[in-house]
Amino acid sequence: MSSKAKTNLEESDTKWLDRSIALYLSRIRDFWGRYRRNKAAVFGLFIIFFFFMMAILSPYVVPYDPFKMYLSDAKNVLLEPSWEHIMGTDQLARDMLSRVIWGTRISLFVGFISAGISACIGIAAGAIAGYYGGRVDDLLMRFVDMFMVIPTFFLVLVVVAIFGSDIWNIMVVIGLTSWPSTARLMRGEFLALKGTLFVEAERALGANDRRIILHCILPNGLYPVVVNMSLQVAGAILTEASLSFLGLGDPTQISWGLMLYHAQRFLRDAWWMTFFPGLAISVTILGFNLIGDGLNDALNPRLRIR
Repeated sequence: MSSKAKTNLEESDTKWLDRSIALYLSRIRDFWGRYRRNKAAVFGLFIIFFFFMMAILSPYVVPYDPFKMYLSDAKNVLLEPSWEHIMGTDQLARDMLSRVIWGTRISLFVGFISAGISACIGIAAGAIAGYYGGRVDDLLMRFVDMFMVIPTFFLVLVVVAIFGSDIWNIMVVIGLTSWPSTARLMRGEFLALKGTLFVEAERALGANDRRIILHCILPNGLYPVVVNMSLQVAGAILTEASLSFLGLGDPTQISWGLMLYHAQRFLRDAWWMTFFPGLAISVTILGFNLIGDGLNDALNPRLRIR
């Protein structure tokens, strides 16, 4: 190949890359333009960004060691909120603000990992069931129905009680028990899209099933899963907090639910031990729910037409 041909090829590749980047940037701007119309969703994004940064920076912003017990002076036990201890102290004289900040790491980690596991399983099962249909669809959907008739929380409760309350066990169990709703959403999108003209055109051009599923249908039917995933993060955080509140959380980690578990005996004497972890859980779940509404407004093609 001549040097001139190589130069033309490189210029062509550069132009293609520039066009692709420009297209993606345009889509991102378009998405953000629709998302920010929902002021509540922007507020939810701000909430989660705040907690996310708090989780990342927690080793540097905690005013006290969240694990250390300051029992040298009995006056440090169950201190009410003050300028020295903004959220008070617990029964072991540990600073509540430091523990709430540190607990953000575990709660968000559990939420994202559990939702990720659930999304991977649900997308795969729903895509296969919706695309191939027939007996494959019947078999997978009966399996989904079996999961959905069992109360999820009690199933998680039993599995954690049997296999232990390690934080990784909790994340995996929550992920493995919350995928059926994602599978149903994904199946519905595949059933709606697999008979459309652009899919038939891909098939007529000789595209195989793998290409049609991954490159043609999945990108166009993923928006309800993204919305549902934001809600599943909130659900996973609440499930972990509930397990920890019942004494089935990982005792080696600091989480908001475990803080509530330790606060049960002091509900009347130390209201702050319950109030602040509970407030953190409530605000975080509110943030993810608001983000879910915003994502639905920005990604739903039916709402986009309006």
